[in-house]
Amino acid sequence: MAVAKTPDPGPTICVCLNVCLNSIREAIKSGRALTVTALAEGLGACASCGSCRPALSQFLSLFKMPEAEQ
Repeated sequence: MAVAKTPDPGPTICVCLNVCLNSIREAIKSGRALTVTALAEGLGACASCGSCRPALSQFLSLFKMPEAEQ
């Protein structure tokens, strides 16, 4: 029986709600989440204790496509 290979979720960034880096990266790159608030609403990241807010802010600046490319 073949086992379906699931994509690597990457390291967990939001421990409270188990949100991983690759989910965050995809939400930002796709344009679905371009603010920390949007990440909280869409993925749950930073919606509990808020300790991952600095990391999410950094990821937003790293993964957001430049305006000219959107």
